[in-house]
Amino acid sequence: LQRHRMIYAAVAELMDHGIHALSIDATEN
Repeated sequence: LQRHRMIYAAVAELMDHGIHALSIDATEN
């Protein structure tokens, strides 16, 4: 259960960075 929570946290962080990257990319364009 703990491992799944860590994986979920890592995926959520990656998605968060991805969303930020997309929004930054959109504002630059």
